[in-house]
Amino acid sequence: MFYRALTDEQTLRVRRARPVIALAAVAFAIGVIVGANSGSSSADSLAQRFVAAWSRNDYAAMYADVDARTRRSLNADEFAAGIKGSCTAIIANAGHTPHVEQRALVTDRVRAFLA
Repeated sequence: MFYRALTDEQTLRVRRARPVIALAAVAFAIGVIVGANSGSSSADSLAQRFVAAWSRNDYAAMYADVDARTRRSLNADEFAAGIKGSCTAIIANAGHTPHVEQRALVTDRVRAFLA
């Protein structure tokens, strides 16, 4: 195959583009490194805190993590009662679990949580 020689104007464009392309590649590489090393998002850390508090039955800590709208609509005691009520509903609905082993497991875990 035969290639045409670049004109002076095309050669100048290629020379000017090389540093821009190199800078873009370096910026991309830095972005990949920084993105890979960044910590978890605030939503992830909030969820982890909430679940950890739930596992300790620390309803006050759970309540502190909910949004302002929820705190305006429920006081801490109402919030805790709602969480406990949800667990009771899970136990009540465990009877709809098709396998006896699963039903017993769900019931035992929720009862242990409420204890």
